[in-house]
Amino acid sequence: MSIGFDKDDASAWADGSKLVIDALDGDLAESVTAGVYDRVRVMYNTAAWVDPSSTPSLIRKIMAMQYVAWLYERTYSEDGAGNTYANRLFLESEMLLNNLVSGVIVLEDVPSLAGTTGLGSPLYEVTEPVFTMGQIW
Repeated sequence: MSIGFDKDDASAWADGSKLVIDALDGDLAESVTAGVYDRVRVMYNTAAWVDPSSTPSLIRKIMAMQYVAWLYERTYSEDGAGNTYANRLFLESEMLLNNLVSGVIVLEDVPSLAGTTGLGSPLYEVTEPVFTMGQIW
């Protein structure tokens, strides 16, 4: 699987004094990419997103946030109760993902699958009501 974000996307979320990203950890980056694509696939066709340049910027942002959150957790896991910044990054990325999947946030210039998967608009035509209040059978 290809990776949908690059080192610069991830570095934007890392504090250079605590975590320097010289190169992406391929296994972690692939795992994050697969997880985000799998979640977004219900609303968008991800087949054309084969590298960072073809992946929408919001999706790259979400992937980079999750990647850096996992790196912080792994790097500072021995410090105790968890990393507040990592938790915040991960929760923010999850909120963005949930809003994308539910249709609250829409990717501009990317066709949605909402009408074909049963999400979004109904796939039936509204007709006359079959039953009304006060109707006697």
